[in-house]
Amino acid sequence: MADTKRKLDLDSLDRSLFELVEQDAKKYDKKFETKPIGYFKDAMIRFAKNRTNLVATIILFILISLSVFVPLLTTKNYTSQDTHLRHLPPRMPILENFGIFDGLRRERRVNVDPDVIHPDFGFPLPPDNPLRYGTDYRFIDFDTYVYYTDACSERVESCVGGQSMMRLSGESETYAIRSQQFITFDKNLNPNIVFDIFSVMEGAELRVHLQYVVEGEVPVDDDDDEENGDENGDENGDENGDENGDENGEDPNDEVIPEPTFITAITQIGTISSAGVHIIDVFGPDIVFDVDDDEIVAKIRIELVSEVRNATIVLDSISVEDDSNDEEPIAHFEGLSLANFERFQARNGDYVRINAFMHLADFMLDIYERQFGARTVRFMAKSEYDAFVADPRCGPPQPHPDDPNNPEMGVFPEACPLISLNSLIDDPIILPGRPPIENITYNVTYNFAMVNGYDSVPYFLFGTTGQGFDLFAITWVALRTSLLIGLVVASINISIGIVYGAISGYYGGKVDILMERFSEIVGRVPWLVWLSIFIALIGPGVVSLILILVVSGWIGVASVTRTQFYRFKGREYVLSSRTLGAKDSRLIFRHILPNGIGTIITASVLMIPGVIFAEATISYLGFGIGHGQSFRLFGLIPLSGVSIGVLLSDGRNEMLTKPYLTLFPAIIISLLMITFNMFGNALRDAFNPSLRGSE
Repeated sequence: MADTKRKLDLDSLDRSLFELVEQDAKKYDKKFETKPIGYFKDAMIRFAKNRTNLVATIILFILISLSVFVPLLTTKNYTSQDTHLRHLPPRMPILENFGIFDGLRRERRVNVDPDVIHPDFGFPLPPDNPLRYGTDYRFIDFDTYVYYTDACSERVESCVGGQSMMRLSGESETYAIRSQQFITFDKNLNPNIVFDIFSVMEGAELRVHLQYVVEGEVPVDDDDDEENGDENGDENGDENGDENGDENGEDPNDEVIPEPTFITAITQIGTISSAGVHIIDVFGPDIVFDVDDDEIVAKIRIELVSEVRNATIVLDSISVEDDSNDEEPIAHFEGLSLANFERFQARNGDYVRINAFMHLADFMLDIYERQFGARTVRFMAKSEYDAFVADPRCGPPQPHPDDPNNPEMGVFPEACPLISLNSLIDDPIILPGRPPIENITYNVTYNFAMVNGYDSVPYFLFGTTGQGFDLFAITWVALRTSLLIGLVVASINISIGIVYGAISGYYGGKVDILMERFSEIVGRVPWLVWLSIFIALIGPGVVSLILILVVSGWIGVASVTRTQFYRFKGREYVLSSRTLGAKDSRLIFRHILPNGIGTIITASVLMIPGVIFAEATISYLGFGIGHGQSFRLFGLIPLSGVSIGVLLSDGRNEMLTKPYLTLFPAIIISLLMITFNMFGNALRDAFNPSLRGSE
């Protein structure tokens, strides 16, 4: 009913109200207003829209650029060793104003002299050493100075005070020590030995002896002579008699005169069984020595005796006194001198130092001011001195303000590397029969920074190594080496992997099975086994390093390539090309490989950081390249033997005291690994065909 009504309404309309539009006009398809986007351009658009990966790519490009240009443009030393520049801490402009990387090095546990007191701060200072701490200690930052004492038990002069403890061990019942030096005891001066005992364990006692030497004779037994005469006289007499007798002018039949010898004698002079001060009379009424002299030269020997297990006696001091001097003892043993008593019978016990302490200080030291400030050379050769004087900046020295009339002293202008002439030594060399040879040397003070070509104290951004290399420059040299090795190894692995995977995936069947089994066998061998084999056959070096990284590194690329060939080799365009008579090589390289190259490239890019990290690991273990090695890549590009792994290996031994040697190379390789992986992931997403056209 509704349709009928609608039809009536349309029929009632006036046809003159309608007209045909563009009845005679020709219609064409409109052109695309945008340019066509190809596969690679679409991939780059998606790549650029990922801001995180774009930033990572920029950082990666900066790292690679620095590894190329820093070694070429730097003026710092990274090729020759310089002991004057070794182990300088990092110093960076701007950051140094905030106390970060300011070129100061923290000196820890520095022994100080309690008798040398700072006039302003009142704390002890280290022993005066102008070369190390500067004149008036000007290299020390006293705002960071911390003085303290710490317990010690070492037998060194810096460990002061304390006591010495004798202790039995195991089932032992005796343990003895003795003084290192001999002491003269004169009976006419009434010598005494004073023991200050801190503690004696119950059941223990200390026996005091004097150990001295007496002269004796070697006994001669006539019976033994007759027996030896028959045996040795007949056998050796004829042979050696003429020889020795004629040569030495001696008659072998002369009577043998016994030679004097010395015998050690020990005499006990006292016993101590309690703590406190004990005085022992050396020549007491009950003491009998093995010599009749009134003067005895002996060592003090003390013996701990006890049936109690692990018995101990703690000694404070031992003094030898007599009537010759009422103020000072003949000998006094306390602290270090007491701890240095000779120990023997080590299995019976031990003798240790306790309750001693050291005067120590921690502070920051301005290493740059010390290294690049004024230095004194005691003997500068005349030729070297004349070269400085001939420099227009220097000229002859001017009179020294301290001694203007002394021609052997002088000062130089500020622009001259030499600061002052301190003395002149004219010591000609005189040889027999020849005229004297001139030998003049100069004692001069010079500006180390200017002598080495620096107008002012330089900045070493990463510090310097133990060989004096600029760590900033050598880090980028090492990164360049690691990158080139990684690129070369990755190129070899990619080439082998693509060819191997293409053959395996294209032909399939038995060929694929055999090739897969071979790659599995190679891949199952641990890399440490390959490492051991190549190091044993070739030795450490760049050749063995590349072989270790190549021997099984191609397997991953081969697997990805094989998968892509299985994916595309059954497509219609491949079948039609084969029907038209295309050869296998054309099918592989013109039809199948180009379609799978995106996935292969992304997988291959991720191989480069893996190779770099593997090289760093091998070099870190000491089996890769190293200092002193140099080689040319393909015979063209010269490379040093320093890589990131080598720098990390150098820094691990000093990680606690000089962490910057490890910190900066570790940061660089970490940034490289992170950015390379993000770059590879971005490429993988960009070349993924399933994401084409997506935002």
